[in-house]
Amino acid sequence: MCRAGRENICATRAMTGCTVDGGYAQYIKARGSHVARIPENLDSAEAAPLLCAGVTVLRAIKMAGVARGERLGVFGVGGLGHLAIQIGREFGAEVVAVDVAEEKLQLARESGAARTMIASREAAEELRAQGGVHTALVTSGAKAAYDLALQCLLPGGTLAVVGLPADPLTFDAGKLVGNEFRILGSAVGTRQDLRETLELAKAGKLRCKVESRPLEKVNDILDQMRRGQLSGRVVLRPNEGKSSSHTPTA
Repeated sequence: MCRAGRENICATRAMTGCTVDGGYAQYIKARGSHVARIPENLDSAEAAPLLCAGVTVLRAIKMAGVARGERLGVFGVGGLGHLAIQIGREFGAEVVAVDVAEEKLQLARESGAARTMIASREAAEELRAQGGVHTALVTSGAKAAYDLALQCLLPGGTLAVVGLPADPLTFDAGKLVGNEFRILGSAVGTRQDLRETLELAKAGKLRCKVESRPLEKVNDILDQMRRGQLSGRVVLRPNEGKSSSHTPTA
């Protein structure tokens, strides 16, 4: 996989915060071959979420083959979703954002979504009546978001799996076969994907909504995250109020 340029799915890959200690700390140690240079015009707090959320949705959009003039549905407008909207626009897609909360749809509009819709059966019917979406990118961790996204696909469309629900995903085989739907999994990204993500940010085409808070508030922030009360991304600073190049992100 590494020789094929797909080190993100290497059998012995290491993941910071999962298989390698680090993240919620002032310093972490990383391989020089796998770190990225942050553009000088990009603040560390804005860059930090792009190294995970940004590169994740960029790769998913690339893997799905989103093309100019196609319709991209983004289901779930949080830290991942609002970045997917911006990247989808840069790919030339018409982006439709779907979420259960009106405040999240406001973030979608600020991020450049051509259209926003409250998640519902009526929304799926309306999208299908207009032809459906070529790609449904689900960044939500709710199984219901996947059930809705599949209903919004046009025949031959792609369902891109990014969000990770606690419950297993199930799909009707007859609908998959009858419509030639494609289900695509995408795992974070490669170093090339990371470079492309940072280039978009450097050019001013990708901005993450961030809020900076002290590292010692991490447990409060995680509680808010579990309740779905965060908008965009929270950046944890070891020394709040001071400039720091060592910026973990939640």
